[in-house]
This record gives sequence, C-alpha cells and structure tokens, in this order.
Amino acid sequence: MIQETVGRYMLRTARQFIIKHKDIFRAAIVAYAKVLPDPIDEDGNGLPVKTGSVTKVVAWENSPVVMEIFRKFLAYCAFREEMMSAGAKITVDELEHDPAYRDAFLFLVEEFVEATLDGRLKPRRQNNPPESIWKEPKPYGNFIGRRFTQLIRE
Repeated sequence: MIQETVGRYMLRTARQFIIKHKDIFRAAIVAYAKVLPDPIDEDGNGLPVKTGSVTKVVAWENSPVVMEIFRKFLAYCAFREEMMSAGAKITVDELEHDPAYRDAFLFLVEEFVEATLDGRLKPRRQNNPPESIWKEPKPYGNFIGRRFTQLIRE
C-alpha cells in the first residue's frame, strides 16, 4: 500500500490546521525571543535584528561562529524574517546557557557533516531557494563554491 507523503499530507489533508497553528507557533517564537538578551561577541558583533532590551556578551567558544553563520543566513533569507531572526537569537542564547542543548546541537552538526561528506545528504538544488525569497548571489546551491566538495565521497 502506497502511503501519502508528508508534504502532500501537510499541503492538502491538514492544510488549514497547519496554517492556523503555524501562525501561533511563529508568534510564540518571536515573543519568546523578545524576552531574551541580544547576544554579541567580544568585538560587539551581534545578530542583525535587535529584539530585546538587554545586550549580553557570549562566552561559549563556538557562539561567535554560530552567530557569523546566522548573520550570513539572515542576510540571504527574505522570508519570515522576524521569525528567522528570533529563531537565530533563541538558538544562540540557548546554546550559551545550556550544555545539554549545546552538545545536542554539536552532535547534529557532526552528523550533518558526516552525511554530507559520505554523499548521503544531498545539496539544495541550484539557485534554490528562489530569488523571490532568497538574496544569495547567483549561482548558488548544489554545493557551488563550497570548499568541502572535493572531500565528498561519491
């Protein structure tokens, strides 16, 4: 028996429920981020959108790198900007204060790297996401311009 795909289920069967509840979830993410401090590194570099009333310096050795990656992501991302910025801030702040989240996050990073290098995790398609919602200079996607491509095992 062929089962319905996750995407088809979400787009058709549960569409109205998902739309309604996704809006609630998005609003909760933004609201939660507003009570957290805006993280900055020792050089005063933070995330591009300030949402809180307090700024605090990060201490975890990887936070500046995580923030640098989020700054790049947020510079390209042209959809759901408020939620994406809030999610970046929540991620940095949670990794800063909770070793369990930090170690779980690093485990995921390690697994994504391994799956990419093993050739199991496939790249995004070329020039995707589309330019209507993404501001990265073309060409992009399909691992174009990535230094690690020569390390991928076919």
